[in-house]
Amino acid sequence: MTLQSIEQYGISFQTKVVSALLTDKPFVQNVNDILTEDYFPNSAQKWIVNEVLKYYSKYHCPPTMDVLKVEMKKLDNEVLQLSIKEQLKEAYRSSDESDLTYIKQEFTNFCKNQQLKKALLNSVDLLKAGDYDSIRMLVDGALRAGQDKNIGHERSE
Repeated sequence: MTLQSIEQYGISFQTKVVSALLTDKPFVQNVNDILTEDYFPNSAQKWIVNEVLKYYSKYHCPPTMDVLKVEMKKLDNEVLQLSIKEQLKEAYRSSDESDLTYIKQEFTNFCKNQQLKKALLNSVDLLKAGDYDSIRMLVDGALRAGQDKNIGHERSE
């Protein structure tokens, strides 16, 4: 059973998720379609997650610290910049933790459950309309979301 919100997992858990997003390409590859910055309550973490998602969709790998530094300089809000710097320091400190495998698995399950919950809530109106095919597509999509995408060979450039 997974928890209902990421806040219930605690701050350390959230930091380790951010750490995995910054350092583990296969993890980002698997969760990028089910991950949203809205899962995170902290504005600095939201910014980092958003940057990871944007960068991954364009370059198919997590951003480096250099990329994040450049993007952070574009922000007008100095308080947010400081908060982001602290989050990044904490995330990189957590990158060698022995429980990251558990953290990644638990977070993936959390995201999958959020997708399923969203699909079920969106299917209520479709149920009233009798549109069972759309409900099936929504639920099937939610069940496939977040599956391991590391199948076959990936070309290195």
